[in-house]
Amino acid sequence: YGHGFLVVAREIRRLADQTAVATLDIERLVEQMQQAVAAGVMQMDRFSVEVKTGVQKVSSISEQFSTVIDKVQGLNQRFDQVNEGMQAQTSGATQIAENLVSLSDNSKAATETLAEFRKASAHMEEAIDGMTNTVSRFRIVES
Repeated sequence: YGHGFLVVAREIRRLADQTAVATLDIERLVEQMQQAVAAGVMQMDRFSVEVKTGVQKVSSISEQFSTVIDKVQGLNQRFDQVNEGMQAQTSGATQIAENLVSLSDNSKAATETLAEFRKASAHMEEAIDGMTNTVSRFRIVES
């Protein structure tokens, strides 16, 4: 049991380090998404690619967790607590992936709203130009 436990412990430590790195990557992606929404439509394509990359990383880590969980389940009951912790992390990774997809959808909606706002602004500018043109035709006659 000692050697098996050591192997599993090392694997868990490695996966925990990967999870920490992936979590930092995800935090960075969320910050970039907020900046991209503020910057406008041109930044949205780049951000979508980064979100997809983050989702792929989370999915990859989730698969690795599933593999480790399968190995741990073959050991005796002393590893039950480790197994429960890893299942919770897998669930958390899945929730993060779902939230990233939701954030991506929200950013696309924001892009569409910005495009509509720009279109409305252009129409208003045309109307103002027309009104200015019309008003400039009138002259005040002093008596």
